[in-house]
Amino acid sequence: MSANLLKAESSLTKALIICLTVLFATISAKISPSPPLTNLLAFWDFQEATGQPRVSKAGQYNYVLHDINASNPVAAGMEGVWGSKSAYFTPGQRLSAKRELASGLTNISGTNASVSIVAWIKREKSSWSGGAMIAGVWNEYKKARQYALFLNLGVCDVPQDVIGHVSAVGGPTPGQKYCTTRACGGHPTPFATWLCVGMSYDGEYARAYLNGSLDLNGKDNPYYYPKGLYTPPTASQGADFDVGANLVNETAGGPALTRNLFAGYLGGLAVYGTALSDQAMADVCQSAPGM
Repeated sequence: MSANLLKAESSLTKALIICLTVLFATISAKISPSPPLTNLLAFWDFQEATGQPRVSKAGQYNYVLHDINASNPVAAGMEGVWGSKSAYFTPGQRLSAKRELASGLTNISGTNASVSIVAWIKREKSSWSGGAMIAGVWNEYKKARQYALFLNLGVCDVPQDVIGHVSAVGGPTPGQKYCTTRACGGHPTPFATWLCVGMSYDGEYARAYLNGSLDLNGKDNPYYYPKGLYTPPTASQGADFDVGANLVNETAGGPALTRNLFAGYLGGLAVYGTALSDQAMADVCQSAPGM
């Protein structure tokens, strides 16, 4: 082989290496940060503009959350923990993915079900002083409760607490007006500061977490509930995956009402197809660059 040919091949090799390096750097720069990927089903970083569908950026599914009320869309908040933005909720706004379009989340059910929800939030005080739904599959109007992450439902002894709600029956707990099967954190969640809140269910215990730590509260957290999660008889009888609020009926035969209204910034939302261990929950919470 001639010296000129060797020199030409060497130059081509160097050029190829440079091109590949630039390409890799470009691709890497476009990849959004995400929480740990093991068992991650979906993750939203809420970097979209106001009114735009919110798309899952990591995990097994790229599910899309849409505004329920397009004329009053969830705004893009100008601060965040997974980027420069977040989803900014005022009371009554709700994002949702239809049940059939988010089956990897809505079909988490049965006696062997396990799940975790993790959310990065900055709460604001508002005209609504009741409970706040962060996210989950929890439609009280249709009696289609499965699992959800709430705050401040008033069902435990600590106000403004983190609540991991689970149900095997879909409707109210037998003998009760509402569902009372839940893990309740032992400390109130403050306003006006970024928090990481979470819940998990492993088929036996529900747990509530605050800033990556299991928020112990006697028999209320962890909460023993070995009955599994509700399985709707048909898909049409099941709940969608909702964020920021859920549907309830306050009177028998009355209309579906939007209640449990979250107010403030939602900087990120992750759903895992397993019950995260205490250490894994801490790792997920701490993975947000802005925390």
